[in-house]
Amino acid sequence: MKFKDLVRSGYSAWVNNSIVRVMKIMVLIMTTFLLQVSAAGFAQKLTFTRQNASLKELFTEIRKQTGYNVFWQEGKVNDAMKVNVSFKDAPLDDVLKKTLSGHELSYKIVNQTVVVTKKEKSFLETVSDYLASINVEGKIVDASTNLPIPKVSVTLKGSTRSVVADERGNFRFNSLPDEGTLIFSSIGFVTQEVKIRESMEVRMVMATQLLEDVTVSTGYQSVKKSSTTGSFSVLTAKDIESTPSVNLMERIEVKYQVYRWILEKILFRSGA
Repeated sequence: MKFKDLVRSGYSAWVNNSIVRVMKIMVLIMTTFLLQVSAAGFAQKLTFTRQNASLKELFTEIRKQTGYNVFWQEGKVNDAMKVNVSFKDAPLDDVLKKTLSGHELSYKIVNQTVVVTKKEKSFLETVSDYLASINVEGKIVDASTNLPIPKVSVTLKGSTRSVVADERGNFRFNSLPDEGTLIFSSIGFVTQEVKIRESMEVRMVMATQLLEDVTVSTGYQSVKKSSTTGSFSVLTAKDIESTPSVNLMERIEVKYQVYRWILEKILFRSGA
């Protein structure tokens, strides 16, 4: 056999082997791709039905059924928020879209990870909210004495925004929603919720005043506090301070034992 024939036969064999190898690789790649697509399509289906389920429960179910991890930022996404869900073999994208869209939340799916974030307002929405907001000034007084109450905490309901009234009971709160509600709270006074107005005077009631109409149940009968003179008392800060003890819990325990003794006497007189 001539040299050129040897070269030609060797080249032909090399080409044939190369073609076979390329075809095998292509078949392997296509098979792997189809398997991944099929597995991904199956994994993204979700079946879950529950009333008043928390977002955290939904996220846990997504991870169990799809293998997708769900991440969210604590403090901005309330994972305890209750939602009603009812899905059967629903695509993951549809589940997230229908569940989160009504709660000012958005999401992104990156590879096999779902990232849930608080929906960012557009520039127009931000401007609109600013124009609709109002600045509030007010004064907080004791309803029974008309004296100012200092250091009252004023919180915008549904948010973490808050201010504290000054020593004269005056407060100022800027950029509040026109339809919002303010919560006023202070030790010794009943917490109040008041609709927002530009100028406010809030009259707070002392917590001890509510005890006048309290009905006390002894387990055998119900007794009006007003009809049990001498049988009941109110534990005040002054009482605690006057108790001869250096430990606050010991002071409270002493008062508790006294009141328990009084209650036992009432039960005894009642024939219990």
